[in-house]
Amino acid sequence: MSLNIKNTNSNLSRWNILVYLAADNNLEEMMVKNVIDLEEVGSNQDMNIIAQLDRGDYPSSVSDKWQGCKRFFIEKDQDRQRINSPVIKDFGKEKVNMSDPKILKEFLVESLQNYPALHTFLVLNNHGAGWLGAMEDESHDNGENFMKLTDIKKAIQDAEKITGKKIDLIGFDACLMGQTEVAYQLKNLANYFVASQETIGVLGWPYIGILSSRLLKTAQNILSSKAPFNPKDFARKAVEESKKNQEVTPTMSALDLSKLNSLKETANLFAQAILDTDTHLSKLREAVKKSMGYGGFKPYSDSRDLIGFAENILEDKTITDNNLRKSAQDLIELIKKEVLIAEEHSPAYQGSNGLSIYLPLDEIKRGYNELDWALNTKWQEVYRKLAGENYNEEPEPWNIVWPKLR
Repeated sequence: MSLNIKNTNSNLSRWNILVYLAADNNLEEMMVKNVIDLEEVGSNQDMNIIAQLDRGDYPSSVSDKWQGCKRFFIEKDQDRQRINSPVIKDFGKEKVNMSDPKILKEFLVESLQNYPALHTFLVLNNHGAGWLGAMEDESHDNGENFMKLTDIKKAIQDAEKITGKKIDLIGFDACLMGQTEVAYQLKNLANYFVASQETIGVLGWPYIGILSSRLLKTAQNILSSKAPFNPKDFARKAVEESKKNQEVTPTMSALDLSKLNSLKETANLFAQAILDTDTHLSKLREAVKKSMGYGGFKPYSDSRDLIGFAENILEDKTITDNNLRKSAQDLIELIKKEVLIAEEHSPAYQGSNGLSIYLPLDEIKRGYNELDWALNTKWQEVYRKLAGENYNEEPEPWNIVWPKLR
């Protein structure tokens, strides 16, 4: 059921903040609170906040206990027990599958068409599993009750084709999505990307701080001052706010997606140097093992800090292959100087540098070969070399087991 609430302002808003909350799972209560946090900020003349929330059967301490899926135009409200914003679309008692890319596409198309704005910030809020995907929906558990990375790409891509509107900033309020493979998959669909290398606590992003920043002053103030108001600054602000509560967001980084083609080329030279080197494999494997890992258990723990891996090679003075050392140094410099625009991590994650990569030492999980990164680089060959005689040619299918938090 659509209530057809549209933007009646004849002027373009500066920002659409589109928050897609797949809460039909054990994160439901926290995601309801995320929407309540959004209401504490509320939409204004420069910012439309639109949130689509799908709920399941989990008990909640908040008194707002409706079930189903609703899309809200978020208005400012101080009630911490219920969502009071007007409903744009009520899906009724129908069980909406938020892990279906068609639902994400519909959310994007209708929001972008009904609420025109200069800039768009899409936040995908749910469980995350790195390159394996995100957006769990327990009511549709058919063995793949999540959205694959390839499907996330298609949903956003199709929405752009229909609306002609490119998203400026994509963020994942979800675990482990700060991966090279994830960013590369989405590189043509947005300008900037915000995500965490590590798992995120159940409370999720600090929405109040992010959306209440000085970046979101009124248009009149913005035009009459030197205050920044652009997607790059917004991406930086999201990372800066994460630093204030690193018990929940221990790692966070923002990337310039326009640099991902350069990253691919430089990382490919690094991969080729690994393939060409005569250095003993044990040294390269040790460089992998010494790199910061994330997620706690396989295959998530095979996600390693990319800069850390390259730095470990440089720190091992017994690795004398000059081409390998140069390519590792080139990769580090590119990521630090061009790809990363902001990065924060807690003291417990000193080995984090803002960007992870899948670095298994035994097998390549099924589905990895479907990713753009796998298709366009030589990293799968690197994994086979690193595994050596331990390589498993036919790995068992991986059933998603979500990391301990988001």
